[in-house]
Amino acid sequence: MANITVKFVNFWNGFNESDNRFVELLRTRHNVTIIPSTDPAEPDLLFFSIFGTPRHFGSRSIRIYYTGENDVPDFNVCDYAISFHPITFSDRHFRYPLYMLYNPYGVEGASCALSDDMATARGFCTALLRNTQSCDPMRISIIDTVESYKPITYGGPFRNNTGGPVADKIEFISGYKFNLALENSCVPGYVTEKIVEPFAAGTVPVYWGSEWVNNDFNPSAFINASNHASPVDLVKAISDIDNDSSRYLEMLNAPKFRPGVPGKYDEGLLEFLDNIVVNGRRHVSPYGMSGTIYAIDSLTRPAYHSVWTRRALKLLKKLSVI
Repeated sequence: MANITVKFVNFWNGFNESDNRFVELLRTRHNVTIIPSTDPAEPDLLFFSIFGTPRHFGSRSIRIYYTGENDVPDFNVCDYAISFHPITFSDRHFRYPLYMLYNPYGVEGASCALSDDMATARGFCTALLRNTQSCDPMRISIIDTVESYKPITYGGPFRNNTGGPVADKIEFISGYKFNLALENSCVPGYVTEKIVEPFAAGTVPVYWGSEWVNNDFNPSAFINASNHASPVDLVKAISDIDNDSSRYLEMLNAPKFRPGVPGKYDEGLLEFLDNIVVNGRRHVSPYGMSGTIYAIDSLTRPAYHSVWTRRALKLLKKLSVI
């Protein structure tokens, strides 16, 4: 058992630096001390993510990149990476889907608290979207086609018809039979919390995204848009289940995960992190092309995160210049 210090920087708002899955797993084998992100002290392990002005450049720590977004880890600037990608790169990468940070064990045990009659008598379907500018057009196509069958209740900023964004997403979608669980993009392995939330709420997800969802989740517990040739065919399948209480209840009450999931991810992540601690090896080289890329990134990435740079890039993208 080693004594190690850990710091988390550039994670999203609300991320708990002292109580999260990474720390929880590390503490099963090591004595872990958390260095606050505001403290300039160097940790043994520096976990960094994608949000805000980068703070990992120049660090002498072992750098571990984590992303739940649809970006690819850059091993020129990180020693190790944890992402959703199904890639193998010696001992430097581990696939750990974003939904694993959303208490998947509680989700497996979740069930609809309503009687069968009340469950099938609920409102039709919900959708909660924020990002509609930088997402795959299929997302909006599915929404519009489902809307042509029955009105959708929108609880987020997009097309809101509830008087404003709802305060509690899980509570909100629990009042409806279906929830549109649509990823921002369809990328191999990219499975986020979007499918977990309707499961936790005791409703049926209508999922669109990576086919890898079938590797982790029980296909009998949700409607997978990828199994249908078009949004029209998808809506036909939704309509059939919506109008057949027996089929709906069977799907609603089916086990959520495939056997052994999510335990295999936590076991794998523990071994991945333990290997980093035990070996204490850094991989990013200050020499050759890798060193040049690192030096360039250390100058350009902070500049990119300037509010004016981001605004200019968004404008150019909107104008279809880039």
